[in-house]
Amino acid sequence: MKKILLIFLLTIVFIILFFLFVLAQPQGYQENGRLAIYFQGEQVGFEEYRWVELKQTYILEVEGQLTKPVPMVIEHLQIILDSSFIPQKFELRGTISGVRQEISSELRDGQVINLIRVAGQEQTLSQKIRRDALLLPNPIFSPYLVLAKKFRCRLSVKPEPQEISIYVIPQVELKATIQPEETDPCWLLIHLGSTEVRLKTNPQGELLSLTIPSQRLEVVQD
Repeated sequence: MKKILLIFLLTIVFIILFFLFVLAQPQGYQENGRLAIYFQGEQVGFEEYRWVELKQTYILEVEGQLTKPVPMVIEHLQIILDSSFIPQKFELRGTISGVRQEISSELRDGQVINLIRVAGQEQTLSQKIRRDALLLPNPIFSPYLVLAKKFRCRLSVKPEPQEISIYVIPQVELKATIQPEETDPCWLLIHLGSTEVRLKTNPQGELLSLTIPSQRLEVVQD
């Protein structure tokens, strides 16, 4: 009888722990994708991403690798944003041209503090940026998904394009503009200086493709 009671109690404990584990997992919309990267007509890499929408938070996680034009391995990339697409945290671990790099960033009220580790050397950089700047580590493309989710196919065609900020983290903040193509609002045209980036999305805000014609670079859903 004692043995049966012990087994029963252990079973109850297991069921309780199981439900506690399930309830502790992030709940909400989740989107997974894989981007194939082409440079000068040759496939040179890929990125696998996961986009999670929680009640007040968006999370983008990325892994991947690239051989050209810059050899790179993305072991872990994470961007956390609030419900207004304001970045809160950033993490990156990987290698660029064979050199190991780690970046950990905290963002609050337009102030970013970057902790950077490169080849065993560590430094901290602080900078003021626009609160809603797009965090774009170079040369990684999945973060453009943030623009796709934010604007989708809802930008109206106006004579003046909308100004946005792109923070090439952790180096420099650049001014850019975004506007829809006149014949298709799901084509978003981003102008960064003389460089045009063409981003194709849909009403759900998926990143269907991204092209940089001047660099003969194309990124598409695999």
